[in-house]
Amino acid sequence: TTRGEAMELYRHRCQRGYALDRQTETVCEKSVQVGWTEVEMAREFDYCARGYTVFHMFPTLEIRGRYVQNRFNRTVAAVPYYEMLMDDSRQFTRGGQTAPDAMTLKQIGRAAIYFVGANQTASMAEAPADVLLIDEYDRCAEESIELAKDRLGASPLQAFHVIGNPSLPHRGVSELY
Repeated sequence: TTRGEAMELYRHRCQRGYALDRQTETVCEKSVQVGWTEVEMAREFDYCARGYTVFHMFPTLEIRGRYVQNRFNRTVAAVPYYEMLMDDSRQFTRGGQTAPDAMTLKQIGRAAIYFVGANQTASMAEAPADVLLIDEYDRCAEESIELAKDRLGASPLQAFHVIGNPSLPHRGVSELY
């Protein structure tokens, strides 16, 4: 976790089945600060370890930046397995050069995670993906969601995962659920 502690799914029974499930389409209605984002991060690393590229969309670039700096980077530094996967990506970069540590792209082995903000559709161009994760679905613009879905067009997997706090009954993530 971002606190440097191991995830203990036996304490969070409601997350255990979800975390271990390899379904390619999931919708999660959640409340704030209950650990679902960490579960999704583990799922992203699992996809990348199997060679699948992930497209992770947030409502805004600002939220994306805070997530990458405060949660993703800190968790990678605290989890040796994640750090090893990211170190392994160096062998797949051109000329043996280390992939840049960026806000938008994290190389993980032969795959990658693209982090984008729904408020800037230009960041969605030229990023083919196998997996789409939409974080805070109700706060993302519908146009951006449709553009993000297009990133899966050439993938044989086409995994689609949504997490978010419901804003209105029978709308957004609540409707998908």
